[in-house]
Amino acid sequence: MMLKNYIKIAWRNLIKNRLHTIINIVGLSIGLGVSLLISLWVQDELTFDRQHPNFQNIAQVMINTRQNGSLETSKTVAAPLAEVLRNDYRDIFKSVVLARQTGDHLLHYQDKMLRATGKFIEKEGTNILPLQMLSGEKDGLIKPNSIMLSQEMSQAIFGKTDPIGKALKVDEHMLVSVTGVYKDLPDNSTFKEVKYLIPWQLLTTIDKNYSKLEKSWEFNWFEIFVELNPQVSMANTSKKIENLQKNILKNNVSLFAYEPSLFLHPMEKWHLYGDWSEGKNAGGLIKFVWLFSIVGVFVLLLAVVNFINLSTAKAQKRAKEVGIRKAIGSSRKQLMLQFFCESILTTLLSYVLALLFTYFSLPLFNDLAQKSLYIPYTDLNFQLISIGFVLLIGLLAGTYPALLLSSFNTIGTLRGLFNTNKNPITPRRILVVIQFTIATVLSMGTIIIFQQIQYSKNRNVGYNQQDLISFRMNRFNGRNEAFRNELLQTGVLSDVAQTTSPATDSWSNASGFFWEGKNPTFKDNFSLVAISPEYGKTIGWKMIMGRDFSKDFLGDSSSIVLNEKAVRYMGIKNPIGKTVRWKDGTFNDATYKIIGVVKDLVTQSPYDPVHQTIYFMQPAANFLLARLKPGIDAQDALKKIKAVFNQHMPNQDFEFTFVKDDFAQKFSFEERVGKIASVLTLLTLLISCLGIFGLVAFMSEQRKKEVGIRKVLGASIRSLLQLLSIEFVKLVLIATLIAGPIAWWLMNKWLENFSLRITISGWTFVYTSLAILLIALFTIIFQTIKTSLENPVDSLRNE
Repeated sequence: MMLKNYIKIAWRNLIKNRLHTIINIVGLSIGLGVSLLISLWVQDELTFDRQHPNFQNIAQVMINTRQNGSLETSKTVAAPLAEVLRNDYRDIFKSVVLARQTGDHLLHYQDKMLRATGKFIEKEGTNILPLQMLSGEKDGLIKPNSIMLSQEMSQAIFGKTDPIGKALKVDEHMLVSVTGVYKDLPDNSTFKEVKYLIPWQLLTTIDKNYSKLEKSWEFNWFEIFVELNPQVSMANTSKKIENLQKNILKNNVSLFAYEPSLFLHPMEKWHLYGDWSEGKNAGGLIKFVWLFSIVGVFVLLLAVVNFINLSTAKAQKRAKEVGIRKAIGSSRKQLMLQFFCESILTTLLSYVLALLFTYFSLPLFNDLAQKSLYIPYTDLNFQLISIGFVLLIGLLAGTYPALLLSSFNTIGTLRGLFNTNKNPITPRRILVVIQFTIATVLSMGTIIIFQQIQYSKNRNVGYNQQDLISFRMNRFNGRNEAFRNELLQTGVLSDVAQTTSPATDSWSNASGFFWEGKNPTFKDNFSLVAISPEYGKTIGWKMIMGRDFSKDFLGDSSSIVLNEKAVRYMGIKNPIGKTVRWKDGTFNDATYKIIGVVKDLVTQSPYDPVHQTIYFMQPAANFLLARLKPGIDAQDALKKIKAVFNQHMPNQDFEFTFVKDDFAQKFSFEERVGKIASVLTLLTLLISCLGIFGLVAFMSEQRKKEVGIRKVLGASIRSLLQLLSIEFVKLVLIATLIAGPIAWWLMNKWLENFSLRITISGWTFVYTSLAILLIALFTIIFQTIKTSLENPVDSLRNE
């Protein structure tokens, strides 16, 4: 009965003070909702790659190599290392798996063609990947001409038909049979994009070059995954294999000079700890997990602080109620239980509203974060945590009001003579400063993130991206002039070229180049791009020395064009006509003549300096680049281009992207972080404004009689506004002064991740501080005008 009475009185008080209740519940629900969203995101990040039952024992073999005085870390290693680990360390490794990402390939079945990403992998690889079989066997890669499909790919190709045993063609030359279908790998898995698995043995059978690479230590092009035997230490194993490759290559002077050092990178750290500097782990996405976790805690803390501020702001109105309750026999314990009940009821209502807020905002949040998060309503742990969370927040938020209100003196409260605290505003001053400091830091940080993105977007890329289209090819070479001529005859294209890499990336790196004046100890590394002679004209690059490739010069097949960075990198003066020899020991031993130097093209990370690049004129088979004529409608042009494609390549899917869109994708992660930070900033500002609204309400309540007396004596609304608001303006100014150095330090640390970065302007802090001040001032003025307009008779009548 007592509990029922507490709940009934609590509900009546909430209904009676509607505005106060709405502000309290909305502020707390926003804090709870934001914290819930961030908690779901953090949990998803922290459980990345945890689907495998033995994830603690799985690792990827990685390598550090010394490149001209610095250590560089790579996920790809030499292929023969797998056999050595498998044979010489049987007591340590349960499985050793060699793999290579296949990139996008076309899967053909009857009249269907689908492009997808998969892996060529050794048959034991199905034990490394967290596969849940839907049909077929988990060891389905035993046969060399087999393929295992994800559920998504199986349904896209075969529909509801059982695919086991059915034949597929991969591109134009691999005939395989489906031996298994596995459940789609979750979004928080490193292998989420792996839509099919093909036996490694098939790759070495159809491409003799891979047979050579299986035995070559010169090319670190492959992935090796291992599963350790139970009870084997990951750290100790890393130390055991550290010098393995170095010892094997000690007689090979050129390769030993790279000082290869092996180590194991545990599966549980692949996602969050993926950055490396000088051979040591430099963190990675874990910094964002910590950042958003801290923001989530602070947002929740701010919401709880607002609850306390708003509750104590109404203390004077509840004082006589407390006095009467004490006069008729209520104990302090009973009063505290009453206020705790009100606090928990408010928190419960806020949590329900927070769940609704989270439910409706999840689609937008998932779109921003590129996740598939959901609220696990039916999960018992989630339900128990929710109940505990509501009780904890309710008790935490209600403790101060309960202690404060129940401590009032009976006679003093009935006579209206009491003071809630000898210095009641001081703790609230501190809390408001903290609130606006956090909001200002987030605001400044968000602006700087977008400034850095815009700076990189506006960077001169060295070629014209406008109206440039990229088509993915499976087969096409420079000798197929009929295809190119028919594309030009459509009348919609000004030029067409082919290349081995997309215009916004470089897919091939190599070393083993020698030129006059090269230091014998210098370890070279170049990006390589094979192109057709029309490439430069098609993309619109700028020659700054020598000439471009041309079909009119037969010798251009043994010529090269360098970018500016390559000339500086090689230290060659007057490079035109000089020769460069390429000898890698396995495939190449040829001499090339430099015929031109081109202005640097931004083809990799837009945040980093351009890499030294060598362009060859050779038949290419990966991408076709085509430039639309000015003023041509893109949709009509694509229809005409598709008709030519279908005529010459009836078995290939027609896929295209605009180069400008491909380049924009390079900013997607930073833009997602910026957008999420923007949303959090707005919500933090909203909560902070609610907090200062509560503080203004508190101060207005405390000084109500003073305002009434001043109005009776002739004080104007302007002077009252100044009287009530000057204190809070000072608090916000203090917050912005504190936030400036903090934001400057944090964002400078963030900008250190970029080789090419902006210089933070002091005006950014000035403008942001002014904006925050105006927002806070608007909130303050709204409440102070309301107080200033009240009838002084109402505030003085009790005297």
